[in-house]
Amino acid sequence: VIGMSNDDIDTLKKFSVEACRSKFAVAADAGGKVIKDYDVALKMVPGTMADRVSYLIAPDGKVAAVHASMNPDGHIDAMLKAAQQLKK
Repeated sequence: VIGMSNDDIDTLKKFSVEACRSKFAVAADAGGKVIKDYDVALKMVPGTMADRVSYLIAPDGKVAAVHASMNPDGHIDAMLKAAQQLKK
């Protein structure tokens, strides 16, 4: 699991330790390039925030599943279910 944010490194250092308690890595995308490349900018606040989107990457490197919801609940279950389906 890698989180992605358009915050700068200093902001993410604080967030990673306090908010997510270092449970997963968080990458900085201060310029918004990755947010734009994955087309996940929030429509109501274009260019300033990313939507919360989870991607399951298959062994062949392709995106096998996508779950988009600003509510963090459900992301893990959706990705685990998709991973189980991928194994079948």
